[in-house]
Amino acid sequence: MLKRNTFFLKFLVLFLILFIVTMNVLSLHPHLYEFLETFYIYYYCFVLFFSLLFVLLSIFPMSISDSFRKNNFNKMFLEHETIPSVSVLIPMHNEKKTVLKTIRNVLKNDYPKINIILINDGSTDGTLYHLKENLSLKLDDSMPLSDLNSYEVTALYQSRRYKNIKVIDKFNKGFKADALNAGLNYSKDDLILTIDADTILTKDAISKLVIPMFFYDGNYIGVGGALLTQNSCLSLNKRRNNLFELFQLIEYLRAFLIGRVAMNFFGGNFINSGAVSLFAREAINKEGGFNTNAIGEDMDIVMQIYKNNPKAKIFYIPDTVGYTMVPHKTSDLVSQRDRWYRGLIRCLFDHREILIKFNQGKRSFFTFPYFLLVEMFSAFVEFSAYPFLILAVMDKKLDFDLFIFLFIMSTCINVLITAISVFYEKTKFDNIKNSKLSATLIIISIIEFLGYRQILLYAKIVGAIKIFEEIFFRKVFSWETLERRY
Repeated sequence: MLKRNTFFLKFLVLFLILFIVTMNVLSLHPHLYEFLETFYIYYYCFVLFFSLLFVLLSIFPMSISDSFRKNNFNKMFLEHETIPSVSVLIPMHNEKKTVLKTIRNVLKNDYPKINIILINDGSTDGTLYHLKENLSLKLDDSMPLSDLNSYEVTALYQSRRYKNIKVIDKFNKGFKADALNAGLNYSKDDLILTIDADTILTKDAISKLVIPMFFYDGNYIGVGGALLTQNSCLSLNKRRNNLFELFQLIEYLRAFLIGRVAMNFFGGNFINSGAVSLFAREAINKEGGFNTNAIGEDMDIVMQIYKNNPKAKIFYIPDTVGYTMVPHKTSDLVSQRDRWYRGLIRCLFDHREILIKFNQGKRSFFTFPYFLLVEMFSAFVEFSAYPFLILAVMDKKLDFDLFIFLFIMSTCINVLITAISVFYEKTKFDNIKNSKLSATLIIISIIEFLGYRQILLYAKIVGAIKIFEEIFFRKVFSWETLERRY
């Protein structure tokens, strides 16, 4: 709590400094009001262009998924004699309450060649003992098949009940990438599926992920699937959702059914979400495994592969669904999003060669600039806009008619994109069975700009402050465990 209050004070100090600087600059150069107003309007239109473009580009990849379903492609694929085996890596840190549910879910998947590797990453809540009791574990003296960088493994176990389940026990280093590398060292399968310890997959999720890797050209080194929220979507959660959980579901729908689908058109996504992502093991091994110092290992490994192999592609399948638990408390949401934002900044900086060398085709000219100018830079633009807005009101320089028009237009477009993503979900996939919930999502998207958006902005600025302190003061910020509602 003390740490969070400290960052809130730092945020307020930073805002106050920005306010004072903006006030002094505008008092000395009043003509800058017009310049800044023009800049914010043009930048808003720039972001709006991408939003509408993504909606248009998402239509064609959806039609590909439709053709897969109509032709019963999954059944044909599963009957193929040479389908590859898949190692499912599940890193765990204090996941006693969720991990057995996740294991049972994976075992029920319709894919016939699955090997599950659980990595107990220094849990202190009795996770390993819980697994020993329920999986009937015995010590396994198998040697690692590779030597990727990871913290010390203390023991390897084999389940007596399930021949396809192994458990790795290791010391915790603080980052998920370290646990994934430990799992990779004991994997013998050509394909690697990484999921979180709370991820629930649809029954046909794995087969849908493997299909592009099996039938498409050899440049596909990874496939990503959609994520929805357990908090709101699964029938086992009967409790009422709070607004934070519903807003997050709206974000997930827009991101996974529109944004990432559209990215297929530009040579693949930069992020293969760690909660449900498939990789060719060879592609990861060539890079020396996951970067154990990366905050966002799911984005870092993709950009590392792209950097060394410009022809590589990450394909995205919107009807492959995993359900994940999302934060229900403001403090946990801020903690999660500040980590995501730090991961984004670090990845874009560490792999800036992708932009500089221009050897990635459409990714160099579109995907990287989008992540840089919209996903990263928008937080700084929005943060700087608030002092300007306050001063413009105080000095009676604000064009209220234009401001109200832009606000109403932003809200309408936000509602439209939400409605389109909900329409896609209901008509093509129907993973959200509750029609009342679908209607609620569209309605509450009207008020998304009033409070929720500002919380996300605060989280990003906190992330930027942490990046600054990491670089200049060598501070290290540990991975914080989020509280879940069961």
